[in-house]
Amino acid sequence: MKLKTLPAFLLCAVALLGGAIVFAPIERRAAAQEGTQSAEVQRITVDELKAMLAENKPVTIIDVRSPLTYDATDTKIK
Repeated sequence: MKLKTLPAFLLCAVALLGGAIVFAPIERRAAAQEGTQSAEVQRITVDELKAMLAENKPVTIIDVRSPLTYDATDTKIK
């Protein structure tokens, strides 16, 4: 490769690689979203939860707080 064309080659290579790095996460996110569907989640009030627990109905509770937030609060389901 001639010395005069080396800077142009390097500039093109950097531009192509930079573009690949920038747009790769967007493409992966779009591909991941195409294959997934949102699950229907039933939301209930505190009173509805208390009634279900009183009737011994099966209940699944998912707490999505971070460990730090969970530890910092006194509000917990008992």
